[in-house]
Amino acid sequence: MDVEPGAFAPPAERAESPPAAGELREKSALLVRENRLDEAVEILGNLHTQFPDDQQVLFDYVTALAWAGRYKRAADLSGGFAGLEVPEYALAAAAQSQRHSGRLAQAEILYRQGAAQYARSPDFLAGLALTLAEAGRFDEARSVLENADTAAVLEARTREEVAGYINNREAESAAKSDQISV
Repeated sequence: MDVEPGAFAPPAERAESPPAAGELREKSALLVRENRLDEAVEILGNLHTQFPDDQQVLFDYVTALAWAGRYKRAADLSGGFAGLEVPEYALAAAAQSQRHSGRLAQAEILYRQGAAQYARSPDFLAGLALTLAEAGRFDEARSVLENADTAAVLEARTREEVAGYINNREAESAAKSDQISV
């Protein structure tokens, strides 16, 4: 697993980290890099309980939860991210968690926020298109992919994969509609 630059930065690089938590945050960063996500989640969960106002601990905790596939818990904790200045890695994890938890309206808000704040990041535009497709808004999803800014950010292969996903979701939706009307 690749850890994005800045994600789980050592405590010395984060002014808001409580000094007492420094060693534990550093340990959680190492655990994430070793793909020992359950252990990192446990440490970060304990830190979040001890320091609930520390946004950096919260950002790392939400990210570790998402990477560990614990989307519901990550979505619950990241519900208040909209409008905050959230690092790219944490905002992407929060948006993904909202989407995988079926909270499509919140996912859309976070993906749009990420696309605005981190215009060169493909995660937010692809995630927005996927979210719109899951919400049954297929034309809007395609519009995101066809946007010139999106074309500049997303690689052709990623655009094709997302377009395929949109088409599959639309076909599934149409098939369900046909079954209901029969």
